[in-house]
Amino acid sequence: MKVSLHQNGSQLGPYSLDELKVWLLSGQVSPSTMAQREGESGWIPLHCIPQLRDDASLAAVIRTATSGDFEVESKIIQQTLQEIDDLLATSGDLASRANIQNRLQWKIRIFSKQAYAFKAQFPDSLEARAYEASIYSAQARARATTVGSMRKSEMRSSNLAWGVVSGILANQQEKNNALQALPLFEQALSIFDNAQDRFAKALIHYELKQSQEALRELNHIITTFPGDPLYVSARQFRDEIETP
Repeated sequence: MKVSLHQNGSQLGPYSLDELKVWLLSGQVSPSTMAQREGESGWIPLHCIPQLRDDASLAAVIRTATSGDFEVESKIIQQTLQEIDDLLATSGDLASRANIQNRLQWKIRIFSKQAYAFKAQFPDSLEARAYEASIYSAQARARATTVGSMRKSEMRSSNLAWGVVSGILANQQEKNNALQALPLFEQALSIFDNAQDRFAKALIHYELKQSQEALRELNHIITTFPGDPLYVSARQFRDEIETP
């Protein structure tokens, strides 16, 4: 089996497993380096490739990349998600926002690596699906925070709440961002259905003056997630859309 590596923005290889083992032992390559196995399209950290992960000679190297403990790895991912949430809620002048967006994209890349590593280690867990979906959700929220009058705090994955939106997009760039966010939310929902991303989609559809699409998302929340904290917000939002 051959494996390609992604380092410093470039794709390298493919390399044999024997070559990778030598480089891992020498420290030339990190076990967290993203890798793509021959014949596959997805990327995972090197330490998640079974032939490397289960090689006894690499045990000490692999331990530097993962604890192998479900709770510990979940805690690390949750911490990164919190940092993404905090960045989404940060405001500032134009220059500050540009810096925030750069940091946000960097954090999302880190989160992607962590989420795919978690999925490779615990493939049958519900959390693995939720974390993978959150990759696309985070990318969507990074775009959606620039849309209309939706405040950044309203697009946070851990504190999503309905506020006043104008239904007006300030410029074409905001419209483009909204249109780019929607398929990312769709991708997240295709992996793991949840009320938060449905509600975010409803907000965006409303800003795009697509009331019927917004109502469809809200009705899905109401019928599918009656116990979710967003149920009440979905009911309130639906009433506001339906009342002229």
